[in-house]
Amino acid sequence: YAARPNLLYATLNLDAFGKSEHGTDGKIAWQLSAMTGPEIKEGVERALMLREAFFDGDVQWRKFYKEAKCVGTETRDGKTLYKVILTPNEGQPETHYFDKESHLRLYIDMKIESPMGTIPVEVTLGDYREVDGILVPHKTRERVMEIQEIVTTTESVKHNVEIPPDRFKLPAEIQALAE
Repeated sequence: YAARPNLLYATLNLDAFGKSEHGTDGKIAWQLSAMTGPEIKEGVERALMLREAFFDGDVQWRKFYKEAKCVGTETRDGKTLYKVILTPNEGQPETHYFDKESHLRLYIDMKIESPMGTIPVEVTLGDYREVDGILVPHKTRERVMEIQEIVTTTESVKHNVEIPPDRFKLPAEIQALAE
């Protein structure tokens, strides 16, 4: 679930790790997982989550990135791509690759700072489908440290639906940490 300006709630069920939830109420960025328990994200991790949660982030990217520079083209999987380096206000630069023909973002290479250190992540976006006139990727592959891969397949996307008012409320465990 996502709503303007930067409200987010997501839940994942991973066979190897169990249930994981994460989100933001617009101020507090949090994660609740079977492996790590409740966490409130701070610093660069918080900035990344708030940036990703911003509903119109791709359109209003200037709010979160102090520089965007196209450094040329590159070929990957037979496609010519524009290679764009985005430098966030907080955190390390990210490299985004846009298909030269369709202009769709197909890849992101980034480094995520976490309690375990700096972790390289490669994201592949694909299976773009039109939803209410907007092309939305329905398949995402994340490779973490080249040893773990998570593939997410989106079954449906619905815009402008009624969201329960408490959907973005902090879970009790996170609220307790916040207090």
